[in-house]
Amino acid sequence: DLVASSSKPIVALIVGRHSPSGKVMGHAGALIGGERDTASSKAAALAEAGAHVVTSPLAVAERLQALLPKHQSKAIEDAR
Repeated sequence: DLVASSSKPIVALIVGRHSPSGKVMGHAGALIGGERDTASSKAAALAEAGAHVVTSPLAVAERLQALLPKHQSKAIEDAR
């Protein structure tokens, strides 16, 4: 699994969460097939795999800001 095997934290933002059900809306809508392909199921799968799933662009920045100092400290320890 790509997320679980990553040595770096993965932050994911799923867009198109508010698209009306059953309506194709642009490129993201064209990719939606069954229930497995909904925004909520994709977010749940990513979270289960260990990704940090956020709900807004601002939350991406905030989560990265919180994660990077921890990740950098661990990387420095591992390099020693």
